[in-house]
Amino acid sequence: MGAIQDLLQEVPLSAVLKERVALAEQKLERATSENADLKQRIRELEEENAALRELIPTEELGGLNRDTASPSYSSNIPQLLAGGVTLA
Repeated sequence: MGAIQDLLQEVPLSAVLKERVALAEQKLERATSENADLKQRIRELEEENAALRELIPTEELGGLNRDTASPSYSSNIPQLLAGGVTLA
């Protein structure tokens, strides 16, 4: 039985399979790295989102909703820019 296994190790098919396994391992490594990068980006965006939400006034102003109230949002622009936030 050992002689058959030795012969099978010499078959070119095993080289092809080894190459496929190596390629699959490379793809897994890249996907794992990309996943970690994306998770870090999500954390950064969540922190930025929380900081921006803190700058939004929450009180109602004289029967007007926040969209039509006085231009109090413009007073937050220097804070936004100082925090390194770019407005889109």
